[in-house]
Amino acid sequence: MKALAANGVKAGRCRSAEAPSGAATVSVVFDPNGQVQSAKINAAPYAGTLTAKCVTTKIAETTVTPFSGGPQTVSIQVQLY
Repeated sequence: MKALAANGVKAGRCRSAEAPSGAATVSVVFDPNGQVQSAKINAAPYAGTLTAKCVTTKIAETTVTPFSGGPQTVSIQVQLY
């Protein structure tokens, strides 16, 4: 969660001029190798926007320690300023 939080702070700077400030919930799926398999924002007003693309790109840079089992999904809130 520390690694996600650090990249979440970076992603907070992704808000485009036309997007409102606020919180976006990002759903992140990690592969057992520790890499992000996917990151998505599914809720308005950010879903499908350039802001969402920037946020998910920053979050996808996160790596965690490899783990056993199948992919794991976590959610993180990103505050967009």
